[in-house]
Amino acid sequence: MSPNHLANPDIFSVIGDARRRRILELLAASDRSVGALATELGIAQPSVTQHLTVLRDAGLVTSTKRGTSSIYTLERRPLADVTAWVSSLDNQGGRMAPRYSTVEKSVVEKSAAENSVSEK
Repeated sequence: MSPNHLANPDIFSVIGDARRRRILELLAASDRSVGALATELGIAQPSVTQHLTVLRDAGLVTSTKRGTSSIYTLERRPLADVTAWVSSLDNQGGRMAPRYSTVEKSVVEKSAAENSVSEK
């Protein structure tokens, strides 16, 4: 799956903003109003509204009216598409690309060196 196969290829630029990612994190915990988000983020409501507009246009949030407030909800499906695309980067021709931490590499190298010494 390439970024072009995602429902919204611009989602990467949308989630590239740290404040928008923080808004998504807050909404993942619970639905919130603009005012609640502004308070938690420590920024002005108009700034939060701008970020929410971008997130809504990308399909990442929806809003519902409750009295005079708009309550925002995280839409998880577009993020599942991103997760699937990122996961596909690990898949090389149907098999997982090997990944080793520094410790794992040194263990593998040491084991290989010990095997070559013992074979002599």
